Amino acid sequence: MYSNEREKEILNLLKQNNFVTVEYLAKKIHISPSSIRRDLKKLEKSGLITKSYGGAEIKSSVNKQIPFYLRSHKNTKEKAYVAMKAATLVKPGDIIFLDSSTSTYFMIEHLGNIKDITVITNSLSSMAALSEYNVNTYLAGGRLNPENRSCFIGAQAEEMFNSIHADYCFFSVQSLTADGDLYDCFANEITPRKLMIKNAEKKVFLCDNSKINHFSAYKLCNVSEIDYIISDIDIENYLSTNYDNISFIK
Repeated sequence: MYSNEREKEILNLLKQNNFVTVEYLAKKIHISPSSIRRDLKKLEKSGLITKSYGGAEIKSSVNKQIPFYLRSHKNTKEKAYVAMKAATLVKPGDIIFLDSSTSTYFMIEHLGNIKDITVITNSLSSMAALSEYNVNTYLAGGRLNPENRSCFIGAQAEEMFNSIHADYCFFSVQSLTADGDLYDCFANEITPRKLMIKNAEKKVFLCDNSKINHFSAYKLCNVSEIDYIISDIDIENYLSTNYDNISFIK
């Protein structure tokens, strides 16, 4: 089992038990206690857990799930700025993926001014807003996420994202670590986002300042896999590694 797979398993066990010992983790995952300690050290550095004597516990804020309508009223000025910058990348005739985040929702008023674009999204809220601007929109349907009732998940949504090649994927998550890892609190929205990223020519991460020093449980990807980071702050100064493949837009 690779280290990132072990870390995911450790987080799952912590969420089930709140506190676990090194010996318990070593027995469950079938590796040495020294390897577990190294994994715990890395997870603590990422802000996902708190180490204590003989074990670790998950941070209480890691898996905090906030409804869409509440998130859409947080950091609105910053999200609107980032969304406006993101929309400038879109050209007439483009096909784009929009994820179910509130950050991409703020792009919609700008997309309405661009001719002949096509939007594919699994966000019920975004679809409704796009219809007001007469934007050609396809909803990747499926099962409504019971944890985030503005978003569709499951095999049907995933099949649609896997069958289309888009010019851009615009997405956001709850957390960016200094190591460049992206995390979110909704486990069942990770796979649709992965497929959007996989099947888009260019990947664009919308990152307002609230994503920094904020921690979530489920890893999406690393920023080395994306092309643009758009933010209201100098994100490259926060990251511990230089990424020559990324265009930073502020």
